[in-house]
Amino acid sequence: MARNNKIIGASFFLFGLISLFKVIGLFDISHYIITGCTLALYGFLSVIFNLGTSKKGLLFLGSTLFLIGLLFVFSELYQIIQKENLFLTLFLFVLGSGFFILFVDNPKERQFLILSGMFFVSATFTDAFVDALGSFSLLANFGIILLGYWPVFLVLMGLAILVSRKR
Repeated sequence: MARNNKIIGASFFLFGLISLFKVIGLFDISHYIITGCTLALYGFLSVIFNLGTSKKGLLFLGSTLFLIGLLFVFSELYQIIQKENLFLTLFLFVLGSGFFILFVDNPKERQFLILSGMFFVSATFTDAFVDALGSFSLLANFGIILLGYWPVFLVLMGLAILVSRKR
């Protein structure tokens, strides 16, 4: 597992460094695509390495980060007109997917399937009634602030993983 932490830590550090270079102006790659690819790569590797190992926390984290990474990439590649109206729906969908992965890892624990179904149904109803509820401007502003600090977060996370590895 220490070898995997080195690879994942190095990928976070590299993508965080590329993100900082993009902010400085050395690269012309979208910040959302860099962030999305990093999260999707980390999530995918985390799920692959933790499936069947009874590490539920890392499995849940990996599946949610993978989907959030895909969200960043798709939101940059395709024009989504009102992104702020989708935050709550996507949050519920990502949680439902995380619990579904936990159920796939251990089908004997049916409570994960029930929680997953509840989050999927909640996401569906939220999507259906989001126009009636109005815009979630607080969530939109929080998301904008959070996305501004992703390069620093990625560099710090990569360094933390590289420093904390076993020698």
